[in-house]
Amino acid sequence: MLPTHAQTDSSGATGAISERLANGWEYFRGSLGSVWDVWRTDMLENTVWKQVEIPHCFNVRDAVDPEQPYYEGPGWYRRKLQVRNPFEKGRTLLLFEGAGQNCKTFVSLERVDEHIGGYDEFVVDITEAVAKSSAMHSPSGEIPLAVLCDNSRDSEAIPSSSTISIVSADSTAM
Repeated sequence: MLPTHAQTDSSGATGAISERLANGWEYFRGSLGSVWDVWRTDMLENTVWKQVEIPHCFNVRDAVDPEQPYYEGPGWYRRKLQVRNPFEKGRTLLLFEGAGQNCKTFVSLERVDEHIGGYDEFVVDITEAVAKSSAMHSPSGEIPLAVLCDNSRDSEAIPSSSTISIVSADSTAM
């Protein structure tokens, strides 16, 4: 993931600041009751979060190992995000270079987007959710960001037979 901040001034020029969000992610393979469970500290005994870097694929081994069953289902990613938007009316966007198959993005407990299709880029505007979350959370300015990827079988979607992952994402403010 990359946060990028951009603004168009009166002359029409655009400035941008970007940050690659490759580190600081945790991953949980399996179902949770809701996004609320992503941040619960009393569930630490039942949910083991693994440190990962993006890009990450939760089928990296089982897709090529005939001895392991291919996992189909949800995988949660989480991290705290420091949003530094220097532009007064700037937007904060996340650019995903791919996340399959059904991807839901959450800021704090609010679902801000859902994208279906694991093979294309998409952008998620988190500006308003960040403003709400910043008002409710720590003065440090860190906001909780969670991404749910689910490659469960779906007759309406292109089949996933080899990989599921968050490839990359950008956060952009305009």
